[in-house]
Amino acid sequence: MRKQIRIKRKMALLLSLILLAVFMPSIHAFAQRSEIIRVGWYESPFNTTDQLGRRSGYAYDYQQKI
Repeated sequence: MRKQIRIKRKMALLLSLILLAVFMPSIHAFAQRSEIIRVGWYESPFNTTDQLGRRSGYAYDYQQKI
């Protein structure tokens, strides 16, 4: 009985390693892909543009962080 449990554990570990080896390259490629995401802009108390065209405000700072 214990031998069967050890064999099942080894098979589960082997299967996990195989799955990790298969999916790791795609996860790495996805993480390094960069995309430009455009968001809308509107004037409000949270979004402002000064006379020189510089944007500022709480929402602008938030958008820059994400």
